[in-house]
Amino acid sequence: MRLAGTGVNATTVSPGSTRPGILQATVDLYQLTDTEQLAEHQGAYPLLEPEEMALVVARASSPDASALTGSILHTNGGFVG
Repeated sequence: MRLAGTGVNATTVSPGSTRPGILQATVDLYQLTDTEQLAEHQGAYPLLEPEEMALVVARASSPDASALTGSILHTNGGFVG
């Protein structure tokens, strides 16, 4: 679908390891002590805060983010593994 010129922005945010949320469920599943232990084991540093994700979504949703249309924003704090 073409969105150019419609004023509609379509951007996907692919969140990295964000505390607490689903990470806590993973910690429980694998019987780890906390999300920090999970992150260390998986090499998923830094863990992101929900507020960081909210800022990314707000920016991607803003009227001046039209250049992002069709993009996937991998918000993972630089984790490339």
